Amino acid sequence: MTTQKLKALVNTVIKQSTLDSSQITDLTQKFSLTAGDKIEINDYKSADNNHWELELTTPVNEIAKWFAYIPHVEIKSNDPVAKILQDIKLSQFKVYHRPTEQDGDGVGIPPNGQDNRSERICPVYVLSPRRQTDSLVRQMITLLRVKDTAFIIAERLLQYPEDYLPTISQFEKAVIVQSFVGVGPPQPDATPYPDWAKERHDKELWRLEQSIRLLQSMNRKISAVVCAMGDSQKHSSKDVRKTMQTRLYNLLDKYNLSALKQPITWGADELVAMGIAQTLPKTKVRVCISNKETEMWYDGRRPPEELVTEKLPAVGVEESETDWDFEVAILTRRQNGSINDYQKDDREQAKLDEHFLAQYKNYSSEQRAKLVIIDGRLFNGAWNATSVLPYDDLLAFGSWGTFGNCVGSTLAVAKILFYAKNPAAQRQLYLEAIAHDVFANAYK
Repeated sequence: MTTQKLKALVNTVIKQSTLDSSQITDLTQKFSLTAGDKIEINDYKSADNNHWELELTTPVNEIAKWFAYIPHVEIKSNDPVAKILQDIKLSQFKVYHRPTEQDGDGVGIPPNGQDNRSERICPVYVLSPRRQTDSLVRQMITLLRVKDTAFIIAERLLQYPEDYLPTISQFEKAVIVQSFVGVGPPQPDATPYPDWAKERHDKELWRLEQSIRLLQSMNRKISAVVCAMGDSQKHSSKDVRKTMQTRLYNLLDKYNLSALKQPITWGADELVAMGIAQTLPKTKVRVCISNKETEMWYDGRRPPEELVTEKLPAVGVEESETDWDFEVAILTRRQNGSINDYQKDDREQAKLDEHFLAQYKNYSSEQRAKLVIIDGRLFNGAWNATSVLPYDDLLAFGSWGTFGNCVGSTLAVAKILFYAKNPAAQRQLYLEAIAHDVFANAYK
C-alpha cells in the first residue's frame, strides 16, 4: 500500500462524518489541521457532500477512517497510479463512483427481484445485465484458452478504479474497449453534429485516455483498443465518425500506441466480444450477404457490405473465397424495403430470404459445423423464424441489436467457438441465441 500525504490548504477540521464541523460537538469525533499541516493516508475515495473518505496511516483516537472537506485539502503522492486516480476523482466529468450513461450504477443483477445483489459490482468487462453484454461475454472468456489478457470497458474502469486495479494487475496484457455515443435520429435535432454529442465524445475520449494512463503506469501492455460508434441515423454521422477517428488516432499517437490503430466501426454493445476474439489468431471466413446494398438504419445508414468489410478486421478475421475456416451467411433487407421496421407479408422480402437460405438447407453436419447465420434484417430481434434451420449444430447464430452489434458479436462468438473445439458449448450458445434472438425478441 502506497503512503500518500494530505495537506491542509486552509485551517480545516477532519471529522467522523460529512456534517459541518460546527454540528459535531463530540471532540473525539474531530480534530483540526492548520493551513500547511500534513498527515499521511493509505487511501481515499469520494464521499457525500463534497468530502473525501480517508484511511489514515496512523489512526487518531484509534480510528483510521475519517472525512475531509475536498476544497480544504490537497492530496499528493509519488505513486503515478495514485496521481491518475486523483485526476479521475477530481475530474470535471464526474465519473468516479457515479452512474454511467450506458449502465447506471454498475452493480450486478438483483437475484429473485430482491434488494440484495448477485455481486457488488459487475466485472470490468461487463457492460450491462443483458445477454449479449453480460452472460455471453462471461461465457466467451471461459472458452478462451489463453488467460493472460484483461478485457476492460473504459467507462467501467473509471467508475470503480480501486475495485478493478488489483484484478487487472494479475494480467500481463489488456484490451480496452470504448464506445462513442451515436448522433441519433434525423429529428428532433437536425444539427449535423449536436453539442450534446460533442460533450459526450469529449467525455468518452477522456475515459479512454485515463484507462490508457492507468494501464501504462502499471506496466501492462495494451494489445488492442477496440472502438465503435452507436446508433446514428443522420446522414452526417459518417463525417462525425471521421472526426472521432482522427481524434482517436491522435490519442493513440500521444501514448505510443500507433500500431493499434483500427477503424471505429458502427455498433457498441459487441465490443467486448470483439476484443476477446482479437486475441485469437487471424481467421479466414467466406461471407455471403443476401443484399449488399440496402441501407442500414442505425449504422450511419451505410450499406451492409461496407459495414461487414469494416467489421471483419475488428474481430480479427479476413475474407477469403478459398481456404476459409468458416462461412458466414447474412440476411439483410430487400432493396427499397422498410429500413427501420417490420413489414408484414412482404412477399419480395420472403422471396429474397428463401432464395438465399436454400443453398444452406441441404448442408451436411460437417458443413453446418462451420456455418454461421446472421439475421440482420431487423434490429433487436429476428425478422421471423425463417433464419432458423432445422438443426442444432451450426457454429453460431445471431440476430440481436443493430446490424453492427449483431455482425460483430456473432462473428466474435463464431471465431471463439471455432478455436475452442467444444461441441457442447457450441450447441449451448447456438440454442441460447435462437431462444433469445428469435423466440424472445423476434418482431413477428
